[in-house]
Amino acid sequence: MTEREPPAAPRKRLFALRHPPVERFAGAVGHLELAQLSPAAPLAAATAPVLAALGLRQILSSPRRRCHDIAEHLAALLGIPLHVDERLRELDHGRWTGHLWEQIEAYDHAAYHHWLTHWISQGPPDGGESADALTARVRAVIVEAPSDSLLVTHRGPLQALHHLSGMPWPDAAAVHCANLGEPGALISVEVQPISILHTLVSLAV
Repeated sequence: MTEREPPAAPRKRLFALRHPPVERFAGAVGHLELAQLSPAAPLAAATAPVLAALGLRQILSSPRRRCHDIAEHLAALLGIPLHVDERLRELDHGRWTGHLWEQIEAYDHAAYHHWLTHWISQGPPDGGESADALTARVRAVIVEAPSDSLLVTHRGPLQALHHLSGMPWPDAAAVHCANLGEPGALISVEVQPISILHTLVSLAV
């Protein structure tokens, strides 16, 4: 009697999007709160009908206001739970957080240039995260999240998703991540194995 192969693990589908546009800051953003360029409520109202068609079960959001504000409005409009997940926060830049890149290069020249060539495995000084550390926490979220969850997050975690799909980190770091309200803001993620399929819906308002 031929031994049958075990059934393949069921795939699950997640969705992810980046927060709406915020004020530009040419430095190490990290966990800074940045001013949002437009109110969250109208954008949520325009976006909710598109998301309603996806059969979402819950929203997981970064704790930063630029993510949480829009996630809170979307959850209320869609009638689904919202959970804050610290693992969806932006990359931690350690002691450089809140400083312009030109300032960092001036006052922390050696550490800055070391980081420029070792950023995948080593983070900035004083608790900064490497790209590998970011990948690890994003991987944990997508493994634990139930199917049809929406992740509201930042550029760094979204680039980590691209890396988890098989893209080398230097290429993933160059991926443009559209903000909510721009075309291509919503991506579909298929897990087990993870692969970012394509831009499933173009959210433009």
